[in-house]
Amino acid sequence: MSPASIRKLLACLIPWIFAFAQNGLIVKEGMKILASICFAAILMAVLSMSDLLKSSQAAEQTRRYAVGKNCTVQFRRDALGAAASLPISPNTGSINGAETAVSGTIKQVDGEWFVIERNSRELWIHKTVILMVEVQP
Repeated sequence: MSPASIRKLLACLIPWIFAFAQNGLIVKEGMKILASICFAAILMAVLSMSDLLKSSQAAEQTRRYAVGKNCTVQFRRDALGAAASLPISPNTGSINGAETAVSGTIKQVDGEWFVIERNSRELWIHKTVILMVEVQP
């Protein structure tokens, strides 16, 4: 369901729910309050779902844009055991001779994994260990 259709549905339902809760169609006063609270909770849930839909659609569009492009994935230094109190540039390719980045072609991106192809091999990199991804234009 798109955010626009959710808003249209809410625009139709809101007057009915308010009329139902306020005009005595709910017999007891306690039930009116309960109905109003339930309505508010449902409204907040639907509105937050529409925001989630927008952000997930934007993320999906970004993922599709990047697939097939060359990139460099910088790993978090603490994930490599190279965390230090000294400042290290996020673009540094190695620390003390150890690689801190890999380069390749983006194959797939999903909620947890970033997949690149390097030397005819797929590298599945969990997003929790990624510091930065530099995508070539």
